[in-house]
Amino acid sequence: MATALMAEVDNQAEDLIKEASSFEILPAGSYEVTIRKAEVGEYGESSNNAGRKYLNLQLRVIDGAPVGAGRILFAMVPLFQRWAPTQKNPAGAVASDFFNFFLAVGATKEAVTTGKGLPLLEELGGTRLGIGVRVQDHFKNAGEKENSVNSYRAPKALEGVVEPGASAVGSAFAPKEGAESPWGNKGDKGGSGDSALQAAAEGSGKAF
Repeated sequence: MATALMAEVDNQAEDLIKEASSFEILPAGSYEVTIRKAEVGEYGESSNNAGRKYLNLQLRVIDGAPVGAGRILFAMVPLFQRWAPTQKNPAGAVASDFFNFFLAVGATKEAVTTGKGLPLLEELGGTRLGIGVRVQDHFKNAGEKENSVNSYRAPKALEGVVEPGASAVGSAFAPKEGAESPWGNKGDKGGSGDSALQAAAEGSGKAF
């Protein structure tokens, strides 16, 4: 039993070392990735959107990519159509990442505007899409740089395509004025309450 446990720990450590060693800064540009992991999270109390839900994503640059193959990137996609109101924008800015991400993974325009017919949470794993990556100042470590995902698009037909410097910005579909949020999160006007992603989250003990 002890030998088997040690073997499992060793294998996990080796995988972690490989991931950690691949965290070099990637050139800004457009990359093809697959979704390695998708979980539902909640914005913390310090956020203007406290209590609202988001998708926490681990994305992996596809094998065979000329730059960054196997590199892991992290991203957060809001699970609502508008950010919370601010003094500058009382209506709340459009959460374009919500629309662009779900369109990129194959959802229809109707699905992203109504919240009905979105993919199940567990169906996102392994899905391929394109992303835009930028280089920015590190959030915590002064003087260091980090990558962040700033756009989503449908995947390209040609595997391994990377275009450093490309914007890869998808088309945002803004909600109609007064439209309800699909999930009825805090600060929204209501919600349909019957999206596929909501059902998946409830099934795993999490609720939007």
